[in-house]
Amino acid sequence: MRPVLDEAELKEITRFRGHLRQIPELMERWQVLSESELHPGSDLQLDDEATEGHRLTGGVHFALNFASDNLLALHQQHSGDTDRPTPFVASYPLARAALEASSLALWVLHPERREDRIRNHLRNFARELHEEIVLRKFALKQASAARVRLNIGGAVLGKSEREFDRWKKRHSSRIADHAARAGIPNPVDGRRVGYGEIVAEATAAAGLPGSHGELVWMQVSGLAHPSFMRAASTMAIEEISDNDDGTVNVVMTTKTDTIATAVRASVLNYSTALDLYSRRMQDPRRSSAP
Repeated sequence: MRPVLDEAELKEITRFRGHLRQIPELMERWQVLSESELHPGSDLQLDDEATEGHRLTGGVHFALNFASDNLLALHQQHSGDTDRPTPFVASYPLARAALEASSLALWVLHPERREDRIRNHLRNFARELHEEIVLRKFALKQASAARVRLNIGGAVLGKSEREFDRWKKRHSSRIADHAARAGIPNPVDGRRVGYGEIVAEATAAAGLPGSHGELVWMQVSGLAHPSFMRAASTMAIEEISDNDDGTVNVVMTTKTDTIATAVRASVLNYSTALDLYSRRMQDPRRSSAP
């Protein structure tokens, strides 16, 4: 693969960078919002009371900070402040992370009913818990298998396993307790949510078809890994020579609209999440945002 040098593509990159210029202003807005106190009686203040111990706003803050970091990296990567070619392939992991994080925040904040916001918050908590359990079980299994080589005593391994069990029970109980207080089913016992579903529902909340967001997420997810098949189906391919043996030599370049669409989706969900956060942190008796 080589950097994009085609004149039409470079013009598209210029338009794309114009879209990226929104990011610093949005991040400044989030900085102000994140440091502001929640109004007593506001949606978010009551959401946090109902999720004490694993507050809803804590998850939202983490997601928006995560999105901010990746959007900032994309902005810097495509700023045009250097004569070096822009590394478009390296943009896909950043775009995927930004889209997932901004969508997660929006997905939690969007529902009008408190029970639904808490349900989404706890469903994500349960998803994270499951992934951590899988990781920790695997780590303990590997430690046990290599205990002689690593010189791990049985007492140490047993202690680690007991600590893991206590950790798992503590977090599982917290989810169950929050769900019971909110009058919703325990998400640990239900179907686990994935990022495809989260991105789709968040994109719909931002006013676009949910399938559009999920398709963009699927595209950049594949391009975030060294998938030749995904690259061949998504990137521009230019044949440069025929080897006369049934094979040809080609140059693959990124289609700017692929990364641009992913960033636009991320920025839309990010800005919509900020709008909702601003509204839900206010006195509910106020009819409009400042």
